[in-house]
Amino acid sequence: MTAGRTGAVRPVSLTAIADGVVPELAVNGLALAGGEQIAVGSAEGYPAVWRQTPGGGSWSLVTSLPVVSAYPGLSGLTSVTHGPAGWLAVGEPGPVVLTSADGITWQRDGGPIGQDLAGASAITAAANPAGYVVAADASGPGNSPGPDLWWSPNLTSWTRATEMDDTSSSNQVQAVAADAHELMAVGSDGGHPAVWTTTDGQTWTTIVLDLPPGASAAVLQRVAVDGDHVVALGQETKAGERVPFAELSPDGGASWQEVPFGSAGPGTAVTALTAGPGGFTVASQTGTPGQQDAQIWTSATGSSWASAQVSGLGGDGAHEIAALVSSGSAVRGIGLNATAQSQQPVIVNLAPG
Repeated sequence: MTAGRTGAVRPVSLTAIADGVVPELAVNGLALAGGEQIAVGSAEGYPAVWRQTPGGGSWSLVTSLPVVSAYPGLSGLTSVTHGPAGWLAVGEPGPVVLTSADGITWQRDGGPIGQDLAGASAITAAANPAGYVVAADASGPGNSPGPDLWWSPNLTSWTRATEMDDTSSSNQVQAVAADAHELMAVGSDGGHPAVWTTTDGQTWTTIVLDLPPGASAAVLQRVAVDGDHVVALGQETKAGERVPFAELSPDGGASWQEVPFGSAGPGTAVTALTAGPGGFTVASQTGTPGQQDAQIWTSATGSSWASAQVSGLGGDGAHEIAALVSSGSAVRGIGLNATAQSQQPVIVNLAPG
């Protein structure tokens, strides 16, 4: 689909990404590097990577069955990023880790991260010029409690972060982001929203934030960096209901303040967040199960947000924008129209202005 800031959309053919309607299809992550766009998720219970040819050409499935069928049970990819050694895609259950130097040929990662994160959930990844970070909740059987963070400069060797101050089983990492100089993770610590920062991928500093006024608990689930401005979005629990909330750092993550997040109310879930030259863009979803609608929110600095209903996503059923990526001054997104009978991927291009 194509969307303007008013929320108007038009269909864009994406037949090649799905190869027709399949019994199970999910698109969870999107990344852009060097004009090449990669989407990740699952198809028919297997991890799946799709690649769009440079210049906005057609999409094609680039993961081979021998590679993805080696993972036991149903599994899927949840995040994708590009760094100095190429592409990294990660997923669950724990973990699914695929790498590619060119975005075309993908292989399983056979390093220690595969064994040490066995059973991990909430897998996510980010990269900057120095290397890659993978975050997960590794509190399953046989693992040490709490969040697990791994660092690699080259996708060949991985080092587990052993210096996370105030790490306990009550912590959880939900998302990671990066700029040229810093890596950042967000989640919760003892029911409070929390942020972790690092410059070397190994020694992390924990910042536990105050609960939003009137909230009994809160967790940060998305984070994006635009220069010194960092936005983190999550959900707070008030009077038994979960409501979106936003935190803003104007100084690269050193200090934080809660900011209003438009008119989002109970039942609204943030599904994607990205930052680019035009500021920050958020996708959310609201409505009853099976009949959810997708929304777009925008902010130049993260201090105030404007919303626009994304209409025309396919009529009845559930509509979700699962991933967003900045492309110059515009933003691209990918998601699904889902009914009881079918699942159809959609592309969203959010034009500036």
